[in-house]
Amino acid sequence: MQRPAIDSPDTSAAATGGPDDSDLERLLLAHMAPLWRYLRCLGCQPAEADDLAQETFVAALAHGVERLPRARARGWLRTVARNAWR
Repeated sequence: MQRPAIDSPDTSAAATGGPDDSDLERLLLAHMAPLWRYLRCLGCQPAEADDLAQETFVAALAHGVERLPRARARGWLRTVARNAWR
C-alpha cells in the first residue's frame, strides 16, 4: 500500500480544516509587533516579551485564532499573553 503524498487533497490544510501558510503569515505580520509592545507595557523585559509572544502564538495556532476577524484575534492574543505573563 502506498502512503499518500504530503500535498494530496485529503491531507491538505483545507481538507483538514487547518490553517494555510498565508493565514499564519498574515496573523504574525499583523499582531507580532503590537503584541510584543503590549507585553513590554505590562512590564516584561525584552527577552521575556519575546518568549511570551512566541508562547501566545503557539496557543493561537493550536486554537485556530487565524480564522477570527482581526479585532477579535487581537483581543484573544492580548488576553492569552496577559494571562501567561501573570
